[in-house]
Amino acid sequence: MITDLFTIENKKIKPTLHCYLIPEFKQILDKYEARGVDMLTYAFYYACPFKSINPYADFNDDEREERLKKSFVIFPDNPDVLLAIETMKSLYDTTSMKYFNMNRKNLHDIMDYLETSVISDGKEGNLQERLRIAEKCAKIKAEFDDLEKNVEAERGKMKARGQRQIGLGEL
Repeated sequence: MITDLFTIENKKIKPTLHCYLIPEFKQILDKYEARGVDMLTYAFYYACPFKSINPYADFNDDEREERLKKSFVIFPDNPDVLLAIETMKSLYDTTSMKYFNMNRKNLHDIMDYLETSVISDGKEGNLQERLRIAEKCAKIKAEFDDLEKNVEAERGKMKARGQRQIGLGEL
């Protein structure tokens, strides 16, 4: 599902009708009232994989969660927020998106390994292994960039219905 979740009126973020029609989102708006929009915004930024509408999309899950906690002062272990995140993720669930997310996680894992492993040389060292991984990493990154373009294009095709403009905070 690709649709607007938020709109801006008088410099304020407002939920669209979809936030009131999807039960997991409506529950947050009803239960938390004033904080509901912040909670849904947190969930959106956590779940949305598209860099074109989510500035947090490039971070791995842990980094994204830490940055969002600082920005939105929302406790991510809140069961209502977790349910909203899972619901939003399911709205993006396509074969291309699953493959994209799997590859993004793998790429982050490789980069984390290269960043955190200590270089050791010699017969029992890991220098040759690290060089081999770093060499392949450039190829993996290029393939990942192509995959990312395909996923964004898929999002664009889904948005093209009705000849309307892409809005803010879309799924």
